[in-house]
Amino acid sequence: MISAGWIGLETAAAARTSGVEVTILEAAELALLRVLGRKVAQVFADLHRYQGVDLRSGVQVTEITGSGGRADGVRLADGIGSVGNPVRFRVLIDGQPPGAAHGIDVDDQGKGTVTEPRLYQLIRQPKPIADRQFEIEFLDSGVETYAFTFG
Repeated sequence: MISAGWIGLETAAAARTSGVEVTILEAAELALLRVLGRKVAQVFADLHRYQGVDLRSGVQVTEITGSGGRADGVRLADGIGSVGNPVRFRVLIDGQPPGAAHGIDVDDQGKGTVTEPRLYQLIRQPKPIADRQFEIEFLDSGVETYAFTFG
């Protein structure tokens, strides 16, 4: 859902009651902040998250994606990708799958999936630490911004 106004939040609550997974994208810092004030708006946000709603605040939708007249996701202004469209990737160390050196977001064959905007742990190099060649290949389109940290 795009926007967390009164109708959007009520629709999300009804959908969750029926067992439907719900993601709400809200441009404001908090849903209903302007009408309820910070304290009460935070209560509403916490309540929806407690009920299993994936409420993402402070995000801007720039495009609704899809084909054949059917929407299947959105593109966000931060360029991290499309909500609803997972992006598969593969990592290699020195040309080989990481095996036991895989991070929590990658299996031992180096396979992983970007599903949301967040940090992903790809590799946990065991000691002794050595210079390695690291490769990442995105197998699907949709990830436009990414950063790597080492240390």
